[in-house]
Amino acid sequence: MPKSKKIRGFRIDESIEREDWLKNIHPEEIETIILYHGTSTLFLDSILKEGLKPRKETGISNWVPHLESHPDFVYLGTRRDAESMGGRGYDEQMTNGKGHQVIIEVEVDTKNLYPDTDTMGLAKTWYESFLQVCGVAYKGIIQPDKIRRVWERINFPWKTSYKLIHDYTKK
Repeated sequence: MPKSKKIRGFRIDESIEREDWLKNIHPEEIETIILYHGTSTLFLDSILKEGLKPRKETGISNWVPHLESHPDFVYLGTRRDAESMGGRGYDEQMTNGKGHQVIIEVEVDTKNLYPDTDTMGLAKTWYESFLQVCGVAYKGIIQPDKIRRVWERINFPWKTSYKLIHDYTKK
């Protein structure tokens, strides 16, 4: 029996329909996947040094107490999902106006991915979760060497844009 191929650095093409994201690919073939996390510039220096940490490591939560995220997970999604997290009010809500939203691109091992808690138990695997809510949960710390790029949100009166501020893919 031939050994199945392993895909490293799989990237979702957000320009196509969600149902086609994993078409012609068996999710178990995906060894690593490129995903995104939205956070604040206030936390960026520490993230670049120590990695993306779950809530139990940081004690920081951006949700009200009755909607707390799982303490062992870092939540990841598509680029579009990370950008839209919180909308224009994100900067003020998360940082009291002292920071800006940043989008962090990471490449993670799929063995550490679990369904996002937003699926409310309906997804049994990370890829079912991804197809349902465009998000997954990563168990543990995402080490700094897994960070590929970072963009900072820039708000103009007529639109929102993102400026690339770190690119670790060009070595």
